[in-house]
Amino acid sequence: MKKCKDLKLHETVIFKVFNNILNREIYECGTIEEIDLTLNRVWISWLEGYKDRGNYFSFEKLVAVYDKDGEVMTFDTLIGPSALLEV
Repeated sequence: MKKCKDLKLHETVIFKVFNNILNREIYECGTIEEIDLTLNRVWISWLEGYKDRGNYFSFEKLVAVYDKDGEVMTFDTLIGPSALLEV
């Protein structure tokens, strides 16, 4: 496991976001563009359909970070080597 406070800029993360169409939280994959350790949040940019999005997410919404040496994990349709994150 990796701690959220140890994340670095431009790392790829899996996070949870509410989807209005499905009316539930889903997993998304995005890139960290800013880290705010005082408020325990990160700015993530990601693609949603054909649009690019960006928003702040609290550490609690972060699930995993890409790790080429990590265990292959599945998050809905997202599959890849990852390390789970803890707040």
